[in-house]
Amino acid sequence: LRKEKRPLIKRLIGWLTEYFAYKNADVISISSEGGKKFILENFKVASEKINIIPNYVDTNKFSPNYTGKDLNRLIFVGRLEPVKNLINLVDAISKTDIKLVLVGEGSQKDSLAKTAKEKNSNVEFLGIVSQNKLPEELNKSSAFILPSFSEGNPKALLEAMSCGLACIGSSVPGISSIIKDGENGLLCGTDVESIKQSLDTLMKNDDLKIRLGLSAREAIVKNFSFENILEKEVNIYN
Repeated sequence: LRKEKRPLIKRLIGWLTEYFAYKNADVISISSEGGKKFILENFKVASEKINIIPNYVDTNKFSPNYTGKDLNRLIFVGRLEPVKNLINLVDAISKTDIKLVLVGEGSQKDSLAKTAKEKNSNVEFLGIVSQNKLPEELNKSSAFILPSFSEGNPKALLEAMSCGLACIGSSVPGISSIIKDGENGLLCGTDVESIKQSLDTLMKNDDLKIRLGLSAREAIVKNFSFENILEKEVNIYN
């Protein structure tokens, strides 16, 4: 309640609404372990009432296309907000031949453009891209990155992995529960140097990109496909 910027009365109403909803629910469905932990700590509900049902991916729509890739093209999809840690990312690609493509809008767009100019970083702002066009943009790239300070169950990461992209993500709970470091992606810290090291490791090694991308696709099909998630939800209703 104290950390939010909304007026106190609105925060109180929101908290009470959540409290009564959680207390009276037969089952609570949440998309991440972090979300479950938050509910347990703040609303004191029974742990067995909470089911973790992650986001699903349309694995047919978000599927690999290995033709026409730019091997130096790195893509991010999400809000251009401080929590996504994009200033450090723009800094990390300075003085490299990496082309960073940012998909999304947000309050940091102007400051990111300024930082890119100051750091001589190659950054392209695509703005909002429709879901129909997003698989195409992902598949133009050879890698995806999500260096956030915090995440829940990021669908942008799941969709990139479903397209068979080699992915880098910060080692925070919502990402490290999806990326297994060195197996289906790479984990990094949130500081500039750690991001840069992971990029150096991945972007200069095409064999590693291929191996991680194939493993990423396999992990999504196995664990996050629509059919898989639907089965979990049906089991709850049954």
